[in-house]
Amino acid sequence: MHFSTLLTLAAASLASASTIPAVEQRQEGPGECDLSCRPGQFCCYNRGDKDVLMVCNSLSRFVLSAECGSVGCCSKRGPADSVFCIC
Repeated sequence: MHFSTLLTLAAASLASASTIPAVEQRQEGPGECDLSCRPGQFCCYNRGDKDVLMVCNSLSRFVLSAECGSVGCCSKRGPADSVFCIC
């Protein structure tokens, strides 16, 4: 009898677990580096672990810049186009 009670409790827990809503992922609006750009323009992009320096290529898309090295951390200060390497 004890075993059947445990089975009933386990089944009830699984049934209630399936009704719990999934954790929602928070989505931000488009960042500065997601917008269209003019070639040569720089921006800082938060990659989650650090900010990286991105540069606009000839296809008007931001790509990782080699200017700060392969690590590529950066800081944005002052006017819109002022981006500095801080590595």
